[in-house]
Amino acid sequence: GDYNGFTNGTSQSATIFTGGGAGTLKEEESRSDIFSFVYTPSKIDLNLRVDYWQIEVTDQVAQFGAGNIVGSCYGAADQSRADQFCRLLTRDTNPASARFRQILTVANDYVNVNVTQVEGIDLKAVYRKDFAFGDLVVDTAHRWTLSNKTGLFSDTALLEQAGDIGEPIYVGQAQIRFERKDWTYSWNIDAVGQSNETRFNNGTNPIVSTPGSYYAYNGIGSVLYKTKTETTITHGFSVRYRSDNWTIVGGVRNVFDEAPPSISTGVFFSRLGNSALTSQYDQFGRSYNATVIRRF
Repeated sequence: GDYNGFTNGTSQSATIFTGGGAGTLKEEESRSDIFSFVYTPSKIDLNLRVDYWQIEVTDQVAQFGAGNIVGSCYGAADQSRADQFCRLLTRDTNPASARFRQILTVANDYVNVNVTQVEGIDLKAVYRKDFAFGDLVVDTAHRWTLSNKTGLFSDTALLEQAGDIGEPIYVGQAQIRFERKDWTYSWNIDAVGQSNETRFNNGTNPIVSTPGSYYAYNGIGSVLYKTKTETTITHGFSVRYRSDNWTIVGGVRNVFDEAPPSISTGVFFSRLGNSALTSQYDQFGRSYNATVIRRF
């Protein structure tokens, strides 16, 4: 066949076709429900807001990506979902061909996603305290995604994605800022909760090596894939000077050089080196920045 399991150590190539979907795509439609609670006590300078929200989007325009199409064809949790992706592939059906049964093309067109349902809670708090020598501000925002379900096709069940890699249940930011005349000193904290690509494997069950594979050849009977990303917290620091004519900012991102969490290859998720490649993680490590603005 064109695929021999997660541990066969082989690779192959295919031609990717992309179409714009003209004449076949429908317009997106959405509905959102938001319930908010705001608390502003009179005795302290505090502004607290909590939002509970639900959003439903139908016929969302999306492009799956060739790697996701192939991965979902072979790794989808339910067969009906896998079949929908497998029909986007074409294989070599010539028994005499050297590529018999291998994937030849992948149709990566723009399509309408049947429905997406997202539910969560946002918390935003800003506290300010004025002193004779300056002002202290604590500004923090947090999000808990309670559910993130997608039904890609009309005849497939909704798939829960909250907690998957790239879709953490919790993300949060906080800034502790001290302002004194023309100077502002800021300490920033970014937090990303843990996640786990459980659709591939729960991270605790070893996968038996395929006979004849690289692993079996080297005497490795089974492989335990790392599918979980740990909670990651990074810190940053900046100093800003602002006058009528000048703004000067200097800072350090990822002060403690925190590395993004690693995952195993073959987990059907993009990596940079051994790290999960998602927008939530800093891939550069500790870095320095400076900006100078002159107004005329």
